[in-house]
Amino acid sequence: MSNTWDRERLLRSTILAGFAASGLAFAPAVAQDAVQTSQADCRPGEVLVNGACEVDTSEERIVITGSRIARSAANAPTPLIQLDGDDIILSGEPNIVDYLADVPALQGSVVPEDTTGSNLNDGGLSLLNLRDLGSVRTLVLVDGRRHVGSSPGTLSVDVDTIPSMLVESVEVITGGQSAVYGADAVSGVVNFILRDDFDGIEVDATVAQINQDGQLNSRISAAWGDNFLDGRLNVYAFGEYQDTEEVLDFDIDWKRESWGYLGNDSDPASAPNDGVWDNVLARDRRDAYFARGGVLILAGGAPGTATNDPDGPFSTCPVAFNHIWAYSGCIPVRADTGNVYSFAADGTPRPYDFGYAQAGAGLSRRVSAGGDGLNSGTEFGQGSRIPRSEAYRFQTGFNFELNPSITVFGEAKYVEEETFDTGQPTFWQITLWDNPSFYVGNAFLLDYTDNAYALQSGLADLINNHQRAVYSAPTETQDSQLIGYVTDRRAAFGMFARRVRSSTTVT
Repeated sequence: MSNTWDRERLLRSTILAGFAASGLAFAPAVAQDAVQTSQADCRPGEVLVNGACEVDTSEERIVITGSRIARSAANAPTPLIQLDGDDIILSGEPNIVDYLADVPALQGSVVPEDTTGSNLNDGGLSLLNLRDLGSVRTLVLVDGRRHVGSSPGTLSVDVDTIPSMLVESVEVITGGQSAVYGADAVSGVVNFILRDDFDGIEVDATVAQINQDGQLNSRISAAWGDNFLDGRLNVYAFGEYQDTEEVLDFDIDWKRESWGYLGNDSDPASAPNDGVWDNVLARDRRDAYFARGGVLILAGGAPGTATNDPDGPFSTCPVAFNHIWAYSGCIPVRADTGNVYSFAADGTPRPYDFGYAQAGAGLSRRVSAGGDGLNSGTEFGQGSRIPRSEAYRFQTGFNFELNPSITVFGEAKYVEEETFDTGQPTFWQITLWDNPSFYVGNAFLLDYTDNAYALQSGLADLINNHQRAVYSAPTETQDSQLIGYVTDRRAAFGMFARRVRSSTTVT
């Protein structure tokens, strides 16, 4: 009995020892798996998933950064700006180009107010200009087709001739397209897409005040369209009348007031700041060189100020100069020299009126505030700020879908625009003298001694009796001093004529 119990106890101890040994054998493996918790412990090609390393089965991406496969330029990706036709109408702009010119790539476009410079064949044109490379390098298409040009000698399209109410959208390709369309598309293409299924009647009218003095731009447009044969045939008609009143420089108040600076003081290099204002702001600036009725400047020199205060340069008028307009030292325009005359209503010369203030520095002080002379802001340059324009535009056409692959279209258009532009006045600058030997072949010299006007108005007597003042040269501390007078029968005459008014008609 005792031996049996001992054997059973020994067997149970052996079994327990075996389980204990097994537990000790598995313990290190469990501990090793628990430590492996970072990606660094995984082998190449494995990723850490839920604390365990597994084979990475995700897809690999291949990025192609270049290719030598040939691609047609006609279907290559291109940068595109797309504008909606309804936005153009709702903008209230009187012309399509005024809306498109707000697009950064088209800011260099020619709008009607830009066509007042050359006076010939450009009035009122609206020309698109991509990237400011010129309208001749910007191709304008309508429904992908070329449009007849409007500017003489070029293919540039006046986009105002495109019916605004029929525009569905405008596509602007800002990348160069010369490979597809040719040299006129170097800067890009602007494609107007028209509605091919317009149905109904639409009328649009705008009246805009384009200047605070009351000048107006008015436009009325109407479009009609209808669909037939289950929508396969569309017929449309469009008509527009536009009237733009001219805005002159004189109509703009800040230009009419002609604010600007008058030279007041010149400082020596050794003392650039002497406490005296170098320039003063003045209203109603006028220029003596170009008076409407003419200005007469008798030959003269100018006294100079001391070189330590160089407000007035010293000048003389050598007799060798026969054309004194070409030498400013002979024609100083100053109130203190008494050699400048304008003309009364009856044509007789009278002393020039320098107004309430004149420039206080410089050799020729032709600009003054008030008095005679032309208004520098409104009468000296281009007259029109916006040209006078009247336009009639008509277009009709149809689109007929024969089958899903073939569409027949037809269109007829008539546009008439008449523009009036006021340009810069013509002017003359001639020298009057009593020495006929110098006048041969020189259009700028005139003998006043046998001129009926000069003799009758007293102009000849004024020149014959002129005594030119002669001054000494200034020193560092002393101004020029009057030495005496010499007889000098030379004079300069300048005059602005009436403004040039030109008209342009485009049909």
